[in-house]
Amino acid sequence: MASITIKGLTKSFTGDAKQAAVSDLNLDIKDNQFITLLGPSGCGKTTTLRMIAGYIVPDAGTIHVGDQLVSSRDNVVSPDQRGMGMVFQNYAVWPHKTVYENVVFGLKIRKTPTAEAKKKVDETLGLVNLRGYENRYPNELSGGQQQRVALARSLVVEPEILLLDEPLSNLDAKLREQMRVELKRLQRSTGITFVYVTHDQAEALALSDQIAVMHGGKLQQFGSPHEVYSKPANRIVADFMGLVNFIPGKVLAIHGGSGTIEAGSLKLIAPVPAGTGVGDTVEVAIRPENIKLTTGGAASAKITERTFLGNICEYYAALDSGQTLRVQTHPTQVFSAGDAVAVEIDATQCSVFRNQSA
Repeated sequence: MASITIKGLTKSFTGDAKQAAVSDLNLDIKDNQFITLLGPSGCGKTTTLRMIAGYIVPDAGTIHVGDQLVSSRDNVVSPDQRGMGMVFQNYAVWPHKTVYENVVFGLKIRKTPTAEAKKKVDETLGLVNLRGYENRYPNELSGGQQQRVALARSLVVEPEILLLDEPLSNLDAKLREQMRVELKRLQRSTGITFVYVTHDQAEALALSDQIAVMHGGKLQQFGSPHEVYSKPANRIVADFMGLVNFIPGKVLAIHGGSGTIEAGSLKLIAPVPAGTGVGDTVEVAIRPENIKLTTGGAASAKITERTFLGNICEYYAALDSGQTLRVQTHPTQVFSAGDAVAVEIDATQCSVFRNQSA
């Protein structure tokens, strides 16, 4: 299998480096990993994937697969010579070919002997749970089955790296969840390096060994799902990775790596960034699941809205200072609009960001 090393990768479609689709990207993707490029539309993730695939020539920087240079401004190895497979958002299966004909196509191009090709197709269809569908046409398959055909077609040629460009975005919620399980199982069983593009945070968290969060063409953070969710590198990552409350505050005291922060009507002791000083203005990022609502203590908030979501209840709690917190609780814990509640925050799970002017 293969690792991917990206150094200083830059691409602009306007000729203006200040508006680069990808800017000075450095990324070290290890062998046999499931890596996700995550970010909003226009962040550069698909451009990066297409440069890895060889479809786009970089303006600067390099891409190595193992020890081989495959992309630079002056040298680009063609896509068919990179040992990679690619699965597209729209499946790109041929409607006039059967499942078998779709999957065997790459092997025919490589002039694989018929008996060997048949065996490989059978094994690959077994991997994606499509045995018995060999003679069906795409219009006789569900969306999830068509996506599995696209996966099988890429896997059958035994690529060292599989690139996936938002492959589940056209599926309904339940099928997406099922396909997540299938994709993770496939990556573990084949040992292929997967590079996956999505804007869906839940997909990234569920699938990945490592997540590269991108915004504005730049890498914001590269780490495990737990790291990028629980310890975001900056406000951009904290805001993009799931639900979060941002409360402005002021540092009253510093002790070790923590600070006492006055945030509206709340007073918290939370980890602070290096270089933070007394008097600095900050923002405290608080996840909804790290807030506890109770009755019987000193009330500090009032419930303004309640939404039942099945596995959780979501509340909006207005603090005495006028700010509103979004809170998630177990569905058996029930409050009503107008209830006075006490707010308890697990400050050890909060992230604190210094204001740019601080």
